Amino acid sequence: MAAAVQPLGTRGKHLLLALLHKDGPVVIADLAKQFGVSPRSIRYDLDEIEVWLGNTPIRLCRRPRVGIWVEGAGDNLALAREKLGLVEDYRPVLSPEQRRNIIVARLLQHDEPVTSHALADELHVSRTTVFADLDNVQAWLGERGLSLVRRSNYGLRIMGEETAWRQAVSDLLNDFAESGELGRLLMQIGKEPSGGEDSLASGFAGSPHLLALLDGLNLRQVEELVRLAEELAGVEFTTGSYSSLVFQLAIAIGRLTHGKQVELPRDRMAALRSYAEYTLAGRLAQRAKEIFRVALPEAEVGHLTLHLIGAKVRGPARGRTADKTGARPGILPAFDIEAAAAARLIIASAARELGLPLGDAEGLLPGLALHLRPALGRLRFGLPMTNPLLAEIRALYPRIYAAAEQACREIGPIVGLSIPAEEVGYVTMHLGAAIIRRRQVSSGRRRVVVASTGGVGVNEMLAARLGAEFPELEVAATSSVHGLHITLTTSHPDFVISTSSVPGVEVEVVVVDPLLNTEDIAHVRAFLDRRYSPSEHRLLSEAD
Repeated sequence: MAAAVQPLGTRGKHLLLALLHKDGPVVIADLAKQFGVSPRSIRYDLDEIEVWLGNTPIRLCRRPRVGIWVEGAGDNLALAREKLGLVEDYRPVLSPEQRRNIIVARLLQHDEPVTSHALADELHVSRTTVFADLDNVQAWLGERGLSLVRRSNYGLRIMGEETAWRQAVSDLLNDFAESGELGRLLMQIGKEPSGGEDSLASGFAGSPHLLALLDGLNLRQVEELVRLAEELAGVEFTTGSYSSLVFQLAIAIGRLTHGKQVELPRDRMAALRSYAEYTLAGRLAQRAKEIFRVALPEAEVGHLTLHLIGAKVRGPARGRTADKTGARPGILPAFDIEAAAAARLIIASAARELGLPLGDAEGLLPGLALHLRPALGRLRFGLPMTNPLLAEIRALYPRIYAAAEQACREIGPIVGLSIPAEEVGYVTMHLGAAIIRRRQVSSGRRRVVVASTGGVGVNEMLAARLGAEFPELEVAATSSVHGLHITLTTSHPDFVISTSSVPGVEVEVVVVDPLLNTEDIAHVRAFLDRRYSPSEHRLLSEAD
């Protein structure tokens, strides 16, 4: 007697349902991201699905360098979709870090104590797990000048200064921004009908808790302030910084309506007034008062100035015309003497260390100088510096990283700052992109636009890596995710390669990691093989 086929688990059912709704092949990496599990877990689930489908007229197809899909007659597929559509909700298993962030967001949301029972129910875990997570929460809060009160028959509550509270929220948002979800959330905000906060939150892990911190503010109106900032400054922010500024403004306005405001020392306020961003923050405060009927005190203007100083810039605002000196109209300076000088010194030092002529490398000096201005500002004012790609950068480009590290040691005394490893990693990306571009070919290629939620260095590195791995591709333009719609109107690419999904665009989007790992290369190759004939690929490769 044949052994009974094991029933599919909840995740397996949802995975099969997702495949049944796909029009073509999908790679394992995308499924892993969708379900919040490892690629290995997806492979195990696919094995179970394949066995489960063994006695049905539906077949699971798995082809290397192409992807996963299901085949069967239309009526059989429709019947399977109908049956699987009745399965219970799937709840992905949250990592300890995800649970920590959700607990922190939940506690920051309330002035009154929250019980461990409530957190356990919300996270779908035991109280024992919550107690273990609270040790991580306490350590995380302590690093930011906040304390966690834990008392029996009382509950859990965060205590600390308003500036520390804001910093904790900022750090949560920065983590979220690095994942690209803030950018995608803002793009969704622009498309949803008014009053759609609940629908905005759906599909974004952790975002309902972050959205709750915004106190029900109309994010579209807040976004208008950031667009005004770009217009007045004459710049385009990176998607991550654009999104973070929207949420920072929303948090400030929400807290002020509840009588919560920051205080800054006099010497810090005096230093901030010397920055052009202070003038910009003042203009935004005036507009916020008109829209939200709430006044931003001078300390709040200073606090907003800090975030504007640390905001990463992609380049001049679209449509701005430069004069003969390269300057553009706007509040922020188009050319920063300190950043440009530091960039030249870094390039000269790296060129010596690597034995390469980098002084005339296309785009290296302006791109690095553009990156360094906000980076030096963040370091000068003690703002957090993160680089989620640092470990990968060190592993993939050890010689370039060593050269960047030496260069940053040399400029440290000149700018009066100690350059941390996170910033060395970003400098490495700029240098690496310039070096990779030297090996690119320049003809017979498919046009592609590269988009990311990161800064100029992320875009340049990804574009250079694509050029090195795929000589048949021509990078027609680079773009932020939130500015992609405008870029597409002028660049007319064959498709887009992005570090996050981009809803509402007409061309096909291939999602990859910013550093283009081995799985991403296979993913892009599978896409090219599927979209264009293999014989053309071979012809283009032989012409290299």
